[in-house]
Amino acid sequence: MRKFVFLFLLAGFLLSQDKKIEQIYYTICDRSGIEVDKPFDFKPFDTGKCGFRLYVEAGKNWGKFNEIQKSNIKKSLERPQLQTSVLSQSGKFRIHFDTTGVNEPFLFDEYGRKIPNSWKMYVDSVSKYIDSVFNVVVNFFGFEFDFNDGGIGGGVEYDIYIQNLQEGLYGETVFDYLNPLPRNGVAKRYISFMRIDNSYYEASYYTRGINALKVTLAHEFGHAVQLLSYGLWEEDIWFYEMTSTWLEEAVFDDVNDYYAYIPRFFRATSTPIYFHDGYDLVVLGIFLQERFTHEVIVKAWENIRNHSALASLELSLNSFNSSLKREFVEFSLWNYYTGRRARAGYYKEGANYPEVRFETQPVIMTSNEASVKNSAGAFSTQYYMFIWRNDTVVAVISNVNLNSGFARSEDEFIFQYHITTGTYSEGYTSLGNGLRVKLIVPDFDNWGNLNILNLQVAFVKDRNVFPNPFYADGIEKILIPVDSGTDEVELKIFTVGLDLVYSEKLKPEFNFGNYFVSWNGRNNLGQLVKSGVYIYFVNSGGSEKTGKFVLIRK
Repeated sequence: MRKFVFLFLLAGFLLSQDKKIEQIYYTICDRSGIEVDKPFDFKPFDTGKCGFRLYVEAGKNWGKFNEIQKSNIKKSLERPQLQTSVLSQSGKFRIHFDTTGVNEPFLFDEYGRKIPNSWKMYVDSVSKYIDSVFNVVVNFFGFEFDFNDGGIGGGVEYDIYIQNLQEGLYGETVFDYLNPLPRNGVAKRYISFMRIDNSYYEASYYTRGINALKVTLAHEFGHAVQLLSYGLWEEDIWFYEMTSTWLEEAVFDDVNDYYAYIPRFFRATSTPIYFHDGYDLVVLGIFLQERFTHEVIVKAWENIRNHSALASLELSLNSFNSSLKREFVEFSLWNYYTGRRARAGYYKEGANYPEVRFETQPVIMTSNEASVKNSAGAFSTQYYMFIWRNDTVVAVISNVNLNSGFARSEDEFIFQYHITTGTYSEGYTSLGNGLRVKLIVPDFDNWGNLNILNLQVAFVKDRNVFPNPFYADGIEKILIPVDSGTDEVELKIFTVGLDLVYSEKLKPEFNFGNYFVSWNGRNNLGQLVKSGVYIYFVNSGGSEKTGKFVLIRK
C-alpha cells in the first residue's frame, strides 16, 4: 500500500513538472512572438512584472525540453531587429526602436489619447532616465558595471530594445543561460540585453506612462548589474527581485510602483522570506537602507560572487557589527508599525503600507492565562494579539534559524507562547502591567520574540537586558537598555566574582523601539568569555544601573 501511494504521488509530481515545463516554453514563445500551437487551457508562467525568472527557469530545466522547444527558446534569446538606434547622452547605452509600426514608442495625454509622432520624446526619456539610473546605481551606490558585449548590438554599449510587450509585462533582462562569462567567483556571470515596453499605456500596468518607464529602467538595469558583475544563484531569485525592486524606490523615490506588490508580503509574513517572489520583499531592502545606508546591500552583492543570498547578507551585516538574526527581528518590528500604526523612526512611507496579518483572531483573556501553539519556518514571523482588561499585547514571534535559512529549508519548528498573570518567574518576561510572557522552545537562540504592549515594545518595561540568556558567538550581541541616545554611555561587564572583563564608552544604538548599548561577549582582548553569570554596570549622564544576565558560549 505504501509503495502504491508513493508511486501515485511521484506520478503527480512528474505530471506537475511536465506542466511547468510546458508553461515556461509557451510563455517564452508567446512573449517572443514565436508562433506555436498552444493548448486551449494555456496559462502563462507567472514571473511577476518582469521576465527575469522565466529565463532562469528555462536554463535550470534545459535538459527537459525537446529539440524543437530548445530551438525556439534559442530564437527567443536573439536580439530584436528594430529600425534604428541612438546612444544615450552618456554613450553607455544603445537604445533600439522603430519609428513606425506596432513597436513605435509613444506618449499619451491625461485623457489616455496617443500623442502623434511622440516616439522621439519617448526615446529621449529612455536616454535621460537610463543615464540617471547608471549615475545612482554605479557612480553613487558603488555597484560594479564594466560592460562590453563585443559589439553584438551594433556597439560595445549596453543594449535596450523598445518593443510593444505583452500587457502587464514591464520589461525583461534577457540572457543566454548556456553561455556564461568567465567566473570571478563561484556564481556564473552573464552578458544580457534589456527589453522594455513602448508606452506602458495599458490599464494592466499598476503604474503607467513615463513613471512606469522610470522604474522599469531601474529594475532591469539592476538585473543587468547582478548578472554581469556578481553572478547567478538560481534558488535565490527572490533576492535578485528584491534588490531590483528596491532600486526602483532608491533611484525614483517619487514613483511608488512597489505599493502594488507589498500587500503579498504583509499577508504572508509567516512564509520564509526565501519562498517569496522578491517583489513583495522590497520593504526588506528599504529597511536595510534606512538602517545602514545602501552600503550594506552593495556589500551583500559583493559577497554573492561566492555565497548564497542569506549567507551574503549575514556576512555583510557582520561587517556592520550586526547579524541577520538580530536585524530580522528588528525588521519584523518595523513591519508592525505600518498603516494606522505607523510612527517616526520606522518606514518613512509606512503610513501608506498595509498592516500585517495576525495568525488568529484576537485572544480575549477571560482567565489569568492564555497560550498559542504553532510551528514556523526559518526567517518567518507570526503576529498574535491578546486582550486583557484595557491592555492589548501583540506577540511578534520570529524564527531565525540560520542553518535552515541557508539551506532554504521547508522545515518548520514548533513553539508555544504563554501569557499569564500568575507568579511564574523562570524565563518569563514581565510586561509591567501584571502580565508575564514566555516563548517556550528548545532552541531559544534560533528565535526572536518581541512583545508590544499598547503599541509600545514592552520588554523594556522593567528594563530587561535582551536576550537573556545570551548565546554568545562573538558576533551576536546582548542589548542593555539606557534612558536616551544623547549621552555617551560607560559600560562595564564583571564576572560574579567582580573581575572586570570588559569596559568601554559607547554611543547608544536604536533597536526594537528603544535605546541600548550592546556587547558581543568578547573581553577587551577580543577573546570570547566563558559561560556563566555576568554583572553589567552602565553609567549614562550620571544615572547608574546594574543587573545580571546569563551568558552561554556556543
